[in-house]
Amino acid sequence: MQKNSDITAVILSMGEATLPKCVDSVKKQTLAPDEIIYVKNISPFYKAWNTGMQKVKTRYFVQVDADMLLDENCFEKLHACMTPTTGLAVGHLRDPLLGRIRGIKLFRHDCCQMVPFPNTISPDTDFYKAMGDHGWNMVLALNFYSNNPLYWHTLGDHRPHYHLEYIIAKFLRLGCRYRYRVSPGGLKHMFRLLENSYHPMSPIAQFALANGLFMKGDRDLLTPDFSVGIQQNVLAPLLQTSNSFTSTPKLPEVKLKNDPRETFLKYYQMGIDFRRSQDSIQPILYLQSLSNYKHRHKWVAKAGLGAGYTSGCYNQKEFENKFHMLTKLLN
Repeated sequence: MQKNSDITAVILSMGEATLPKCVDSVKKQTLAPDEIIYVKNISPFYKAWNTGMQKVKTRYFVQVDADMLLDENCFEKLHACMTPTTGLAVGHLRDPLLGRIRGIKLFRHDCCQMVPFPNTISPDTDFYKAMGDHGWNMVLALNFYSNNPLYWHTLGDHRPHYHLEYIIAKFLRLGCRYRYRVSPGGLKHMFRLLENSYHPMSPIAQFALANGLFMKGDRDLLTPDFSVGIQQNVLAPLLQTSNSFTSTPKLPEVKLKNDPRETFLKYYQMGIDFRRSQDSIQPILYLQSLSNYKHRHKWVAKAGLGAGYTSGCYNQKEFENKFHMLTKLLN
């Protein structure tokens, strides 16, 4: 039996095929929303979020992206987390590429009116910081979904269409966000998730993540017209190669030094050489070998490999600029 609530569901959509199933999962909530607000075809993300938030009349609202299929008790679990000082409750979702991700969020409307989403590279995390500055806290919703620990605390599925363009755009943005936030811990965690993933798109995601570290920008980049044309042309052969292995290939031996500049330079030049020789096999093998290697700067090697492969030629000034951009993430 559904219960009445003080929650609004704000569904953000850019025409995803999963929208009908998403809406159906919202309507089946044990704690039914008082209202469903649709925000369609508005970008960037911060603008869509603020547009929906301004229409809310209830005490709380849940941001539901159209590629989310929620468990029936999702709203109820999130609502149970709210205390007088809580501005945001966050639940995990089951993702086919990353496993378990933070994705579904319930906001206190009063808090959001005080602190709207900003037009920055990382509007959500900048919002969380501003929310904390105003005395509101964030909590995680806990829920034991099954006997499989990978699914513990999850409240639904994240079901995007993981095609090549989507993957490249998503992880270019993520790389840029980690550098903007000066978050080496977040970057390393994302690389670990991708290293442990069996999804065929994982290698491409890692190369895109590496290249995103050098992408410039100062505004919200989550828009449908975000261009990945050059990156897509360069990385497409790597995806074909990754999918062509019929058996476990022999991986090359890798050794990393403690000097991050030497590491970055070595793999930057290696990536350039692979691109010049049109070798799409070795970049994948070295990426996998680095994933198996334990070293605190292996992400620097991956960044160099990805940046060099995308660049295709060596320019001293460009190299120095890119390494300078990495230095804020070194610890």
